[in-house]
Amino acid sequence: CDCENGKCRINKFEVICECLPEYGKYKDACKACDCGTGANCTFDVGFWSTDKYCLDPLQQQSQNGGTCKDEGKELKCACKSPYLGDLCERSND
Repeated sequence: CDCENGKCRINKFEVICECLPEYGKYKDACKACDCGTGANCTFDVGFWSTDKYCLDPLQQQSQNGGTCKDEGKELKCACKSPYLGDLCERSND
């Protein structure tokens, strides 16, 4: 696997390139995001142009639509119903 700025991973029967932090998947490579320290990104390749979307590192940690804030030494997440847990990873249904 040729994966510059990423790590090769085996996913069932295929080898995939997983981009390192601060890089986003662009076609078959990992391209620098330039979104700030720790932030990742996605690239939406269109016919005429390519759009880049920066992903907030705190929002990448929460699950199921929760929002997280860095409060000093810990991360506090506000979960949408019916989810709960440190990262909104569990449902109370």
